[in-house]
Amino acid sequence: MREGVGGLDPTQHYRRAVEIDPGNVFAHTMWGFEILRKGGSLADANRHFAIALESKRKREYVRHMQISALLWVHDPELESEVIRVANEMRSRGETMPAGTPEGSDTWKLWNIYYSRLISSHDKPQFLSAISPADHLATFRWLYPENQLPKEKYHLYLYILAQLQELNGDRSDALASYRQLQSQLGNERGPLVDGSDAAIKRLFELADATDGASADADAGWNDEVLNLGDEGIEVQGGHVLIILCREFQNPGPF
Repeated sequence: MREGVGGLDPTQHYRRAVEIDPGNVFAHTMWGFEILRKGGSLADANRHFAIALESKRKREYVRHMQISALLWVHDPELESEVIRVANEMRSRGETMPAGTPEGSDTWKLWNIYYSRLISSHDKPQFLSAISPADHLATFRWLYPENQLPKEKYHLYLYILAQLQELNGDRSDALASYRQLQSQLGNERGPLVDGSDAAIKRLFELADATDGASADADAGWNDEVLNLGDEGIEVQGGHVLIILCREFQNPGPF
């Protein structure tokens, strides 16, 4: 579409280009971008981006336009989709596009992590976008610890700890929360308060797990004592081997 000419629908040009060349990377990319820019269907936009990516040409351009389209408006669903796209890129061995002089695509995604895991906006929807393991791996892929700006390190630790906890890595999460506590010292604020609450929560979970394990062991011992001469029996996932009476009271050999 020519600059300064309003009222034209650019998708008609993309449609015509695709009719001539069904695999046209630029037409499909811009078509997907235009759909999201106008608030259209995510599924329809993704279909065009997928066709563009299948060509294996201009992948960085396609990914940059895809990320830009998803971030065109502040929409929780689209922002969760951006993280899904980043996870897909990581799993396929791609690299994040450089972005523009106004800002890198990687650090545009940081704002999503901040909104969801620091400010807790739409947090459940965000965390359910991909698996806990993928969340943790993608965050570390996007933001290697040794490349972080110093001023973002405390935020990084707090986000990392939450993703470690979500993934069930309780000891690692506890270490990250404690490291953050140590670095913040006597400061107060949401990071300290959140870390204090998380450490308490992790200790309570550990105590509950230890208590359940102790109860299970006690129950297992009771079963061993009470089963008598029943032979071999499976209880609670354990195979209990009980000596039969003739072996408990063996006769002379």
